[in-house]
Amino acid sequence: MKVWVVHHLDYGDIEIWDGEIGLLILETPMVKSELESLIPSYRDAHYDFLTAVEAIVAGRSNASAYIDERLEVELVEVNEL
Repeated sequence: MKVWVVHHLDYGDIEIWDGEIGLLILETPMVKSELESLIPSYRDAHYDFLTAVEAIVAGRSNASAYIDERLEVELVEVNEL
């Protein structure tokens, strides 16, 4: 089973979301708030994050996606109980 781990590096907040939501991870409250804070000043960072998340969802990357070293989003495999 895969889950999205969203970690706000500044505040220490962590959210866990079902990995099946795919790109809808971009619509979760913490991610959406951080993405909105990037517009319009940081368009490159916004694009880089979206591209990284798309690569993770498509299976082309196992890496994390970061927003301005404030928020980390990672799709990880966990064992079911």
